[in-house]
Amino acid sequence: MEINRKNKLLWGLSVLVVVLLAKLFYIQVIDNRYKIDASNNSMVYSVIYPPRGVIYDRNGQILVGNSVCYDIQVTPRDVEQLDTVALASALDTSVEFIREKMQYYHKYRSRIGYQAQTLLKQVPMETYVKF
Repeated sequence: MEINRKNKLLWGLSVLVVVLLAKLFYIQVIDNRYKIDASNNSMVYSVIYPPRGVIYDRNGQILVGNSVCYDIQVTPRDVEQLDTVALASALDTSVEFIREKMQYYHKYRSRIGYQAQTLLKQVPMETYVKF
């Protein structure tokens, strides 16, 4: 009688362990949702453009110059309301361009997470100062 009870208890614990291992396997290997959420919170990528020098030709004329420029980035999860007209006028771009970018970012908001997205690349210093 006691052996039968021990067998039932062992079978019950075995089934419980198998169910827990199956759930653990599903979460870690099959389901991508937690992996994407974790990577969005832990990794930050930033592009650092190296400074370049000025290249002259043999007559002393500048062939290639150097100018400072900036990238304007936005974190979609941090933006609730955005005045697209004011932003477009400050960045010298169209309102439609800003709205399309922000609609795209909000559409894929869960996949983007807390990563900053580039709104405009290589904005000249004059435009950046207005911003």
